Amino acid sequence: MSTLQLFELGYKRDLYNNIMSTTATLQNNVRLRVFLILIISIIIRFTRTMASDSVHKATGLLEINYLLYGIVLICSLLPFKAAWAAAMTAAVGATLLGVSASGLGAAATYRCLNAMQVGCVQTAPASVISLLLALVIAALDAYQCWTIYLILQYPSFLSSATQRIRILFAWALPFGWLVNIVLLAESSWTMVVAVHLMADPTMIVLANSKESALLGIISVTVLISDLLALFFVDVELARLAIMVQTVLTSGATALVFLPTAAPVKVPKAIITSPSVEIPAKSTLRLRKKSSNRITF
Repeated sequence: MSTLQLFELGYKRDLYNNIMSTTATLQNNVRLRVFLILIISIIIRFTRTMASDSVHKATGLLEINYLLYGIVLICSLLPFKAAWAAAMTAAVGATLLGVSASGLGAAATYRCLNAMQVGCVQTAPASVISLLLALVIAALDAYQCWTIYLILQYPSFLSSATQRIRILFAWALPFGWLVNIVLLAESSWTMVVAVHLMADPTMIVLANSKESALLGIISVTVLISDLLALFFVDVELARLAIMVQTVLTSGATALVFLPTAAPVKVPKAIITSPSVEIPAKSTLRLRKKSSNRITF
């Protein structure tokens, strides 16, 4: 194999590795963006209680997005192109709902303020904040659609299951603290919600271990505790956080019991190509050093 061919194969291998790295980064960005959107949605739950009735009803449409975000999150963990196509459909639906909620709320607030009604003037700050946050969510959903579109253009790439399990439980950990703090403040704390405080750090540490049975028992126990907490907890904010925990824990539990995925198939020519170096036995001959003597 000539040196030019070696350089060409090495270039193709580096290009393929860059594509795989870019795809993995895009997939992680989708999951992190879902987490950010959920945080903003929780903030809207606070502000909309002080907003006008029209804004409260309009932003209520965003609650449907929780189901769509769960679909995006679960589909992002599946190694199929069809799963990402389903995630694109859910992201487009979330974008349309976000734009609709922002548009309806803004139109109602404008008419109310234009009529100079006293109630609208008092609730205007909270209404404006809620609508701005809803618009931010709509923009993030639109950017989510663009990112998923880019993922569909690249070759499919599957990261390790242990890394994804660790990420999901790392996301669930702050929601566990939020649930416990809210219930303690409301004097409605129950032992069921404390499971996440112990199980999440344990799963993050033991995710790389090969103790599949132990990981399965812990993840199933956490999932059962989430389902039970939905029956025992009545505080609205805590229930919302528990719903998010249930989605994250369900995805992590599915990953624990899924079989190990096969590695990504790389073209044979790229795998078998040697490192791009000049062969040891070069066809070029080195000239002997000329003598230091000057001859005439």
